[in-house]
Amino acid sequence: MPPWPSVRLDDAQAEIDGYIASRYKLPLPTVPAALARIACDVARYRLWEDVASDDVRRATRMRASCWRRSPRAS
Repeated sequence: MPPWPSVRLDDAQAEIDGYIASRYKLPLPTVPAALARIACDVARYRLWEDVASDDVRRATRMRASCWRRSPRAS
């Protein structure tokens, strides 16, 4: 089994790929910096979800999920 952070990054990538695959052919030729930051936010949320304070979890979860509602994500 891969190291724990790697698993969470893989989970984040799978979540993002699942969302954008209906709009774009994957793999993307280049990964936009904004998408890389989103992947980090999703992975950070998954890494911290059991140990972070409620405020940290809430803020990270909001950053990690708001991209799906953003008009720019379309």
